[in-house]
Amino acid sequence: MAMCCLLPSFLSAQVLSVEQTPACPPLCVPFTASKIKSSPEEVPEPVFQLLSLTDNKGFAARINNQVFFSLATPKTDYYAASGGINPEELTLFASINTTDRITIFLNSATAVGSYDLGGTTLNTATYTTLIDSNLLNYSTDLTRKGSVQITTYDVANGFVSGFFNFQAVSKTGEIEIKEGEFANVPFR
Repeated sequence: MAMCCLLPSFLSAQVLSVEQTPACPPLCVPFTASKIKSSPEEVPEPVFQLLSLTDNKGFAARINNQVFFSLATPKTDYYAASGGINPEELTLFASINTTDRITIFLNSATAVGSYDLGGTTLNTATYTTLIDSNLLNYSTDLTRKGSVQITTYDVANGFVSGFFNFQAVSKTGEIEIKEGEFANVPFR
């Protein structure tokens, strides 16, 4: 089964077998993943297992069913930042190039737990991408919402892990981010 992935081409050879697919949009690398289940009644595997990532480190999600993941350089391509004006703030950031990135801002997150995104909360999520020379920001709002589940918040060792999903809107349309996972993302 062929899929499209917002994956830098230098990483595709390490985890996937590459196959030409004309249906992939610009900036996507077409691929065939050996672990995709062929039976329609089976539930797809989580992104990290699907892509056979090593060391369980990085940031991944499905954006409108296309795989996004950032693995290359911890603290540069993906990281967590805490503090700022409010010492309880937590920002999660992941990029795969200079224009495609996910940013999740939690106004008060200092421990393991569930956090709502969008709606009437101060917590937000944004996906930024370049389409046809236009930089688009898809963001949560009052009606496009989501959630973050922090499963590990380890200040002593300097990393955070968990899951997320959200719906977001820009001036050109809506997107859905699902099966999001951040694993052992370092504090910066």
